Parts: sequence; C-alpha cells; structure tokens
Amino acid sequence: MSEYSVVIPTSSNYNHLVETINYVREGSKSEDVEIIVIDNASTDGTKEYLKDNSDIITITNEENEGFGKRSEERRVG
Repeated sequence: MSEYSVVIPTSSNYNHLVETINYVREGSKSEDVEIIVIDNASTDGTKEYLKDNSDIITITNEENEGFGKRSEERRVG
C-alpha cells in the first residue's frame, strides 16, 4: 500500500501531465506514492498515455464536467 496519493486533474494538457508525472516519479520511491489522474475528456493523446502506464490509477470522464466535478472526485480517497 502506498504511503501517499498524488491526484492530478487534467483536460487535454498532455505535455504538462507528462512533466508532472515524471516529476512525481523522480521525487519519490515508486512504492511510496500512487498517482491518480482524473482525465476530463482529453482529446490530445492523454488517454493513450494513461493506458500505456498501468501503474497510474485513472478516472476517466467522457465529458468535460468542469473544475467543480473534478474537485469532488479528488475527495474519493
């Protein structure tokens, strides 16, 4: 079980998402942190990237439901 969870909401911001995930991975031991991404209807390759990284927990919204909905989802843990 991970000691920390990092929750990253995103919507079609592939480059920034990859940078952020790499930063988290470089700054922590992989067994100490779980990465959770809330993908809010991305259309820029984000979905494919997340599928290729099975260690990332992904919550996928088929519609962009805005910041309020993402904030509620961050409270799942």
